[in-house]
Amino acid sequence: MTDPSSAVPIERPRRRSFMDIGGVNSLSHFATSYTRAQGYLGSEALEEDGISPTQEIPADIASHSAGRRQQHGGHNHIKTFSFPEADRQRAALLMRPASETSPLLESAFPQGDHHDDDSDTASVRTSYSMALPSGNSTAPQTVFNSVNTLIGIGMLSLPFALHLAGWIPGMVLLTSSAVITCITAIVLGGIIRRMPHLKTYGDIAQAYGGPYFALAVTFLFSLDLLGASLSLVILFADSFTTVLPWWPAPVYKAIIASIVFLLSFVPLNILSLTSFMGIVCTVSVIVLIVSCGLMLDTPPGSLLQHAKINAWPVDWPSFCLSLGLFLSVWGGHPVFPELYRDMRHPSKFSKTCRQSFVVTYSVDAGIAVVGFLMYGINCEDSIIKNIMGNSRYPNWVNPLLCVFMGILPVSKLPLVTRPLITVYESYFGLNRLDAVKGNGRHYSLGRVLARLAFCGLLFTLSIVFTSFGQVVSFLGSAICFTICVSLPCLFYVYFDQPPMKMRILAYAVSLLGFVGAIVGTWASVTMPT
Repeated sequence: MTDPSSAVPIERPRRRSFMDIGGVNSLSHFATSYTRAQGYLGSEALEEDGISPTQEIPADIASHSAGRRQQHGGHNHIKTFSFPEADRQRAALLMRPASETSPLLESAFPQGDHHDDDSDTASVRTSYSMALPSGNSTAPQTVFNSVNTLIGIGMLSLPFALHLAGWIPGMVLLTSSAVITCITAIVLGGIIRRMPHLKTYGDIAQAYGGPYFALAVTFLFSLDLLGASLSLVILFADSFTTVLPWWPAPVYKAIIASIVFLLSFVPLNILSLTSFMGIVCTVSVIVLIVSCGLMLDTPPGSLLQHAKINAWPVDWPSFCLSLGLFLSVWGGHPVFPELYRDMRHPSKFSKTCRQSFVVTYSVDAGIAVVGFLMYGINCEDSIIKNIMGNSRYPNWVNPLLCVFMGILPVSKLPLVTRPLITVYESYFGLNRLDAVKGNGRHYSLGRVLARLAFCGLLFTLSIVFTSFGQVVSFLGSAICFTICVSLPCLFYVYFDQPPMKMRILAYAVSLLGFVGAIVGTWASVTMPT
């Protein structure tokens, strides 16, 4: 008979906190999934890898036999690949202390080294090897990350777009753009599923048209990020100029440019967490806009009695200008391949895309309709300007909106500008001049001056281009029509080899996208400021 005193007690795992309740859909998993998605946003299309600059490589990455994925107890959200003895030298390269750019841009495997990937949780690229945080986001987490990617400040111009295009054509354009971009996002996921060696939008572009075509796509991404940064700077200055008019707009633009310069030295993992404030501010702005509409009984600014609206376009140039405004809210396609690779069950990607676009469309259409009903033909290029310029609202509305408009750029700009900064510093070799001493990184003078010059360029552009609506329309026309409509259709024909009817339809949509890009860009460039 066994002595009870000698029995080994059975240790039962305990939940560490309420954050773990819910398993893979717990708050803790949502937090890690959100952090990874922000890492993709901060390193997306311009960089050769989607690794977070601060991602640590587990120490035992090179201590096991070849070809096995190890699940580390302390890194449940990270899949790693163990290397054979012959690959220890490469593994040692990976295990160097992470710098801000080295994990992103340095090649760990020479060209020609290939490793088998699982279609859903690939953790090693064909030419660049890293421990990728992949394959752990559930469908709800992917929907959350997708919606967070799509919903941005471009929605603030949608009431103005409805005014330009007219009530009827405007809603048709907004709905059709949502449907088309949802389909093209699903197409990108399908390409990644069938060709798992392609990891990013840039990889797909290079496989389609070669390195020069990929370079052209990278140039478009650069314009997109630079334009997004510029729109945030303009929005910040416009908001504070309305509330604190004793300082001119250039002063506020210089302030936000200085903040961007300082935050450019903050690690990406910290920035991804602070960007959560941007989500809170976005939701708060939406709630405040609707609340303002319910505060007044008569127009302008009331939902209870709407302002005068137009059912049809103001004129042809105005209609062309609205095209870019409607497309600008769907510009998240460079991130969707990364979100696909990060899914626990990639087979659910199409469903999550549809759900994400339905949620985003509901929010965007709601803001467009609410803002248009409140101000009608007097809508400005940002609904924030209309609300802040309406003295009939309570005195606390403008300061509160000003706080939200101050936090939004501060939370988003460092992530948006990080890929641009990383790429040009790597191109000029500035990242090699850093020194690591003790526990901290000491940036070289050249690198500091380069970032200062970039922020100076951002400030200069904000002085030259002062219209928020003009910048957003240009982004939607020149960038989103191309990246989110035309190119995915061409990729679909090239990689999928569909039947002739589908091929003709894809070419037609692609041509329509290019026409929209040209017409919309012309309208945004010639728009009077």
